[in-house]
Parts: sequence; structure tokens; C-alpha cells
Amino acid sequence: MEITPFPIRLSLLAAVLLTLGVIGIRVLGYPPLLSLPGSTTLIGGAVFLLFCYGVAMVWPPNRRDCPLRLQFATMLGAVGGLIQVIHLLVERFSSVSQPWNGIVTLAFMLVTFLVWGFVGYRARERGLSLGASCLAAVWSAMATMTIAVLAGTLLEFYIAPIPLEDMKAWAEFQRSGWNDLAAFSIANTLDETSTHLIVGPVVACLFGALGYCLSRLTRKSAT
Repeated sequence: MEITPFPIRLSLLAAVLLTLGVIGIRVLGYPPLLSLPGSTTLIGGAVFLLFCYGVAMVWPPNRRDCPLRLQFATMLGAVGGLIQVIHLLVERFSSVSQPWNGIVTLAFMLVTFLVWGFVGYRARERGLSLGASCLAAVWSAMATMTIAVLAGTLLEFYIAPIPLEDMKAWAEFQRSGWNDLAAFSIANTLDETSTHLIVGPVVACLFGALGYCLSRLTRKSAT
């Protein structure tokens, strides 16, 4: 089975480094953020997760590595990333009223999850074990989230940031105990970054396993 070529993995690494650069410029450009409680943990968590992603992109391949970074899983991960970017644009630039806003969000999430599940399905069709199929789905999610997080940070920090006044009524801002909206907007983006980087692979592992099981069931029913 074909593993993802190094130039493609290098482009994913470039996306990770660009995200780190965007975060670094934004954080260093607003020094008051660093003095607020919990800010260093948020920053350190996001940086650490992006560092782990970067290592995964360029780690030298070996025989056991093949199921983790299969080329088809990367391509499907890119499809998932495109879906997430479209979701970000729809969410930011369209005015969808409730309850349709929640329905649209759920639909985009479900389609992305199904893409990762299809990775597990395809991996089983190619003769991989359950564990290897889950790893392929996890890798696919990492490709998706690398693209989504880069797009999200650019959107939140530079392209179309949410007006600070709109954040005053957010429950998250009220719970934070902070009174600096500019710092909160940066911290909120960092928190979303970390959440996506963690939750994506976890959900992909679950849906990859479901895809694997579905492939086994369909194969048995066909025979």
C-alpha cells in the first residue's frame, strides 16, 4: 500500500508551521494576554499539540508506519479539511437563523466524521486490521484538522475576526473572569484550536472502527 509521499507531508508540515507563526505573531503582539490567569496553559497546549502534529508529518517511515500515513487516507483527510473550511465560511459569512444554524453545523460535522469512517472502511477492504484501520482514520483526521485549524486561525485573527463587543454576552467570557475582551478573543481561538486537534483524532478513531466493522458486515452478507 502506498504511503503518503514526503512532499505532501511536507506541505502539511508547512501548514502546521504557518499556524504556529500566526499564533505567535498574534500572542506576541498583545503582551497583556500573558499576564492573565490560565493564558500560558492555553498557549502552551496549542503549541504542544501543533508540535506533535508536525512531528507526525515528518517522522521517518518504517514497516509498521504504513497503516498510519496511507496516501488514500491523506487525500480523504484533505476532503474533510475542505468540508471544514466551507463550514467556517458559511458560519462566518452567512446569516442562518436558529434552529437551522445548529442543523447546518451538525450536518457539516457528520459529513466530516463519515469521511473518516470511510477511511476505516477502505482500510478494511485493503486487508488492514482493526487497529491499523483506526490509525489510518486518525491520520486522515490529522490532515483534516491541520487544514481546518490553519483556516480557522487566519479567519479568527485576520480575515474576519468576531467583533469584540459581540463577545461580551458569551457565557465563555462570563465564566473566564477576565475583563479584557481582546485577550479573551485570542484565548478563545487557542482553546478552539486545541479542542479540534484533540477531538478530531479521537472521533476519527471511533468512526474508523465503525467503518471497519461495516466493511466486515457487508463482506459477510455478500458471501
